[in-house]
Amino acid sequence: MIKRKMHPRLARSDDPAWPWAAGQRRVSRNVAAILVCPCVWLCLGGAALALVSGLPAQTLRITGSIPSAGRMELANANGGLTGESSGQSVRVRIANDEGGLRPVVLTLRTNSSYSLTAEWKGPAGTSARISRATVSPAGGTGGLRADALKAAFTEAELSPGVPAVCIRGSAISRGGNDASSDNAVLIEMLLDLPPGAANATVLFTLNLGS
Repeated sequence: MIKRKMHPRLARSDDPAWPWAAGQRRVSRNVAAILVCPCVWLCLGGAALALVSGLPAQTLRITGSIPSAGRMELANANGGLTGESSGQSVRVRIANDEGGLRPVVLTLRTNSSYSLTAEWKGPAGTSARISRATVSPAGGTGGLRADALKAAFTEAELSPGVPAVCIRGSAISRGGNDASSDNAVLIEMLLDLPPGAANATVLFTLNLGS
Protein backbone atom coordinates (compact mmCIF):
# COMPACT_ATOMS: atom_id res chain seq x y z
CA MET A 1 0.00 0.00 0.00
CA ILE A 2 1.31 3.40 -0.98
CA LYS A 3 1.27 5.95 1.79
CA ARG A 4 0.93 9.55 0.65
CA LYS A 5 2.61 12.25 2.61
CA MET A 6 -0.05 14.39 4.16
CA HIS A 7 0.36 18.17 4.01
CA PRO A 8 -1.32 20.36 6.56
CA ARG A 9 -4.36 21.90 5.03
CA LEU A 10 -4.95 25.61 4.97
CA ALA A 11 -7.37 26.94 7.48
CA ARG A 12 -10.74 27.99 6.13
CA SER A 13 -13.40 30.19 7.57
CA ASP A 14 -15.40 27.13 8.61
CA ASP A 15 -12.37 25.46 10.20
CA PRO A 16 -12.31 25.47 14.03
CA ALA A 17 -8.69 26.56 13.82
CA TRP A 18 -9.60 29.65 11.74
CA PRO A 19 -9.74 32.24 14.49
CA TRP A 20 -6.30 31.32 15.72
CA ALA A 21 -4.88 31.22 12.17
CA ALA A 22 -6.43 34.57 11.29
CA GLY A 23 -5.14 36.01 14.53
CA GLN A 24 -1.70 34.72 13.72
CA ARG A 25 -1.73 36.48 10.37
CA ARG A 26 -3.05 39.68 12.02
CA VAL A 27 -0.24 39.50 14.58
CA SER A 28 2.28 39.07 11.77
CA ARG A 29 0.89 42.10 9.96
CA ASN A 30 0.94 44.17 13.18
CA VAL A 31 4.54 43.20 13.87
CA ALA A 32 5.46 44.24 10.35
CA ALA A 33 3.66 47.58 10.84
CA ILE A 34 5.47 48.17 14.13
CA LEU A 35 8.80 47.52 12.45
CA VAL A 36 7.95 49.87 9.59
CA CYS A 37 6.53 52.77 11.74
CA PRO A 38 9.85 53.81 13.38
CA CYS A 39 11.36 54.13 9.93
CA VAL A 40 8.43 56.27 8.78
CA TRP A 41 8.58 58.54 11.86
CA LEU A 42 12.36 58.80 11.51
CA CYS A 43 11.94 59.97 7.93
CA LEU A 44 9.18 62.42 8.89
CA GLY A 45 11.24 63.76 11.78
CA GLY A 46 14.22 64.28 9.51
CA ALA A 47 12.04 66.13 7.02
CA ALA A 48 10.62 68.36 9.80
CA LEU A 49 14.10 69.08 11.10
CA ALA A 50 15.26 69.98 7.62
CA LEU A 51 12.24 72.28 7.22
CA VAL A 52 12.90 74.08 10.55
CA SER A 53 16.63 74.41 9.89
CA GLY A 54 15.81 76.05 6.56
CA LEU A 55 13.84 78.90 8.20
CA PRO A 56 15.57 82.30 8.57
CA ALA A 57 16.70 83.28 12.07
CA GLN A 58 14.08 85.21 14.03
CA THR A 59 14.77 88.06 16.50
CA LEU A 60 12.62 88.70 19.57
CA ARG A 61 12.77 92.31 20.74
CA ILE A 62 11.22 93.46 24.02
CA THR A 63 10.92 97.18 24.69
CA GLY A 64 9.81 99.05 27.79
CA SER A 65 10.24 102.26 29.67
CA ILE A 66 10.89 103.28 33.24
CA PRO A 67 8.59 106.06 34.50
CA SER A 68 10.15 109.27 35.72
CA ALA A 69 10.39 109.50 39.49
CA GLY A 70 11.78 111.94 42.01
CA ARG A 71 11.64 112.90 45.67
CA MET A 72 12.50 116.09 47.51
CA GLU A 73 12.69 116.94 51.22
CA LEU A 74 13.82 119.82 53.42
CA ALA A 75 17.22 118.89 54.88
CA ASN A 76 17.84 121.83 57.27
CA ALA A 77 14.59 122.17 59.21
CA ASN A 78 15.15 124.15 62.40
CA GLY A 79 13.39 126.59 64.69
CA GLY A 80 13.18 129.23 61.99
CA LEU A 81 12.21 126.96 59.08
CA THR A 82 9.89 123.99 58.87
CA GLY A 83 9.05 121.91 55.84
CA GLU A 84 6.12 119.84 54.65
CA SER A 85 7.01 117.40 51.87
CA SER A 86 4.67 115.49 49.59
CA GLY A 87 7.41 113.84 47.53
CA GLN A 88 7.62 116.23 44.59
CA SER A 89 6.95 119.44 46.47
CA VAL A 90 8.17 121.03 49.69
CA ARG A 91 6.37 123.85 51.46
CA VAL A 92 8.91 125.79 53.56
CA ARG A 93 7.37 127.88 56.32
CA ILE A 94 9.13 130.90 57.81
CA ALA A 95 8.60 130.94 61.56
CA ASN A 96 9.51 134.58 62.35
CA ASP A 97 9.26 137.97 60.69
CA GLU A 98 12.84 139.15 60.92
CA GLY A 99 13.46 138.94 57.19
CA GLY A 100 16.95 138.79 55.72
CA LEU A 101 18.93 135.87 54.30
CA ARG A 102 17.99 132.27 55.12
CA PRO A 103 19.65 129.15 53.72
CA VAL A 104 17.24 126.49 52.46
CA VAL A 105 18.70 123.04 51.81
CA LEU A 106 16.74 120.45 49.85
CA THR A 107 17.58 116.77 49.41
CA LEU A 108 16.79 115.66 45.87
CA ARG A 109 16.68 112.33 44.01
CA THR A 110 15.50 111.88 40.41
CA ASN A 111 15.93 109.33 37.62
CA SER A 112 15.24 111.90 34.87
CA SER A 113 16.00 115.50 34.01
CA TYR A 114 14.18 118.05 36.13
CA SER A 115 13.47 121.66 36.89
CA LEU A 116 12.79 123.20 40.28
CA THR A 117 10.41 126.10 40.72
CA ALA A 118 9.83 128.34 43.74
CA GLU A 119 6.69 130.28 44.52
CA TRP A 120 6.29 132.94 47.20
CA LYS A 121 3.20 132.54 49.41
CA GLY A 122 3.53 135.76 51.42
CA PRO A 123 1.41 138.86 51.97
CA ALA A 124 0.22 140.76 48.93
CA GLY A 125 2.67 143.41 47.80
CA THR A 126 5.71 141.53 49.16
CA SER A 127 8.28 139.40 47.38
CA ALA A 128 11.27 137.19 48.13
CA ARG A 129 14.39 136.34 46.20
CA ILE A 130 16.65 133.35 45.63
CA SER A 131 20.10 134.83 45.13
CA ARG A 132 22.44 131.83 45.15
CA ALA A 133 22.46 128.04 44.89
CA THR A 134 25.04 125.27 45.18
CA VAL A 135 24.73 121.53 44.48
CA SER A 136 26.74 118.89 46.38
CA PRO A 137 26.54 115.15 47.13
CA ALA A 138 24.25 114.29 50.02
CA GLY A 139 26.39 111.35 51.13
CA GLY A 140 28.93 110.08 48.62
CA THR A 141 28.85 109.77 44.84
CA GLY A 142 28.54 105.99 44.35
CA GLY A 143 24.89 106.19 43.33
CA LEU A 144 25.07 109.48 41.41
CA ARG A 145 25.08 109.90 37.65
CA ALA A 146 27.97 111.64 35.95
CA ASP A 147 26.17 114.98 35.50
CA ALA A 148 24.24 114.96 38.77
CA LEU A 149 26.20 117.92 40.19
CA LYS A 150 26.03 120.04 37.03
CA ALA A 151 22.69 121.74 37.66
CA ALA A 152 22.15 125.22 36.28
CA PHE A 153 20.96 127.95 38.66
CA THR A 154 18.90 130.99 37.69
CA GLU A 155 18.52 133.86 40.13
CA ALA A 156 14.80 134.29 40.71
CA GLU A 157 12.52 137.01 42.00
CA LEU A 158 9.56 135.39 43.76
CA SER A 159 6.14 137.02 43.65
CA PRO A 160 2.89 135.77 45.20
CA GLY A 161 1.23 133.12 43.02
CA VAL A 162 3.91 133.15 40.28
CA PRO A 163 6.24 130.09 40.19
CA ALA A 164 9.75 130.86 38.97
CA VAL A 165 12.31 128.31 37.70
CA CYS A 166 15.47 128.48 39.77
CA ILE A 167 17.24 125.15 39.06
CA ARG A 168 17.51 122.89 36.00
CA GLY A 169 19.44 119.63 35.98
CA SER A 170 19.87 116.20 34.46
CA ALA A 171 19.08 112.85 36.09
CA ILE A 172 20.65 112.47 39.52
CA SER A 173 20.31 108.89 40.75
CA ARG A 174 21.54 105.78 38.94
CA GLY A 175 20.26 103.27 41.48
CA GLY A 176 19.18 102.70 45.06
CA ASN A 177 16.04 103.98 46.75
CA ASP A 178 14.88 106.73 49.08
CA ALA A 179 16.88 105.21 51.94
CA SER A 180 20.18 105.10 50.01
CA SER A 181 22.76 107.57 51.23
CA ASP A 182 24.78 108.01 48.02
CA ASN A 183 22.15 108.61 45.33
CA ALA A 184 20.95 112.11 46.30
CA VAL A 185 22.20 115.68 46.05
CA LEU A 186 21.85 118.64 48.37
CA ILE A 187 20.62 121.85 46.77
CA GLU A 188 21.43 124.77 49.06
CA MET A 189 19.73 128.05 48.15
CA LEU A 190 19.99 131.44 49.77
CA LEU A 191 16.53 132.87 50.32
CA ASP A 192 16.24 136.62 50.79
CA LEU A 193 13.05 137.32 52.76
CA PRO A 194 11.24 140.61 53.32
CA PRO A 195 10.61 141.77 56.90
CA GLY A 196 7.25 141.06 58.41
CA ALA A 197 6.83 137.72 56.63
CA ALA A 198 6.09 135.55 59.67
CA ASN A 199 4.21 132.36 58.72
CA ALA A 200 4.72 133.06 55.03
CA THR A 201 5.76 130.06 52.92
CA VAL A 202 7.81 129.29 49.85
CA LEU A 203 6.54 126.38 47.73
CA PHE A 204 9.26 124.43 45.93
CA THR A 205 7.99 122.12 43.20
CA LEU A 206 9.89 119.40 41.35
CA ASN A 207 9.01 119.07 37.65
CA LEU A 208 10.31 115.85 36.04
CA GLY A 209 11.42 115.44 32.45
CA SER A 210 11.98 119.14 31.89
